[in-house]
Amino acid sequence: STFASLFSKIFSPKIWAIITVLATILCLYKYYRKQPSENLCIMSLALVLTFFVAGTIKVLLARSRPELWLFNQQYGFHFFSFKSIYNSMPSGHTTFTFTGLLAIANFFKKKQVTAIAIVIASIVGISRILILDHYVSDVILATYIGIFCYLWAKAIVENSSRIKSI
Repeated sequence: STFASLFSKIFSPKIWAIITVLATILCLYKYYRKQPSENLCIMSLALVLTFFVAGTIKVLLARSRPELWLFNQQYGFHFFSFKSIYNSMPSGHTTFTFTGLLAIANFFKKKQVTAIAIVIASIVGISRILILDHYVSDVILATYIGIFCYLWAKAIVENSSRIKSI
């Protein structure tokens, strides 16, 4: 429980929000200095996409968190809610951690680093279940969204780089 809480604090969406802002500012700075970094742009775009995709799904679905089910027998989707207690799906911690760590692993271009990133992100997802903040399905959807946003950003940035070089 203590270990799970520690992982949740280290990889919180607030930390990822700060990293997103810094990566975006640095990406724009390098772009305007005519020294663009493809990997930095992938990271920035992936995290921004994650923010919008996961945030939109959270509000649209408005799924009750496990604690509501355990203590109030309240379960299900409430649709269109900004209340944290109803924003269980997808797990923000898991979504941002998968996206962010895969983007960081992209800087190294080594399978071992990517594997470590996936293991750490998976531990974060498991920790969210253990501390009863999310259901297993919340974490599975978050994993999919995190990986998808990273791959989507990578494809966009790499395709735009190819188009510019033609």
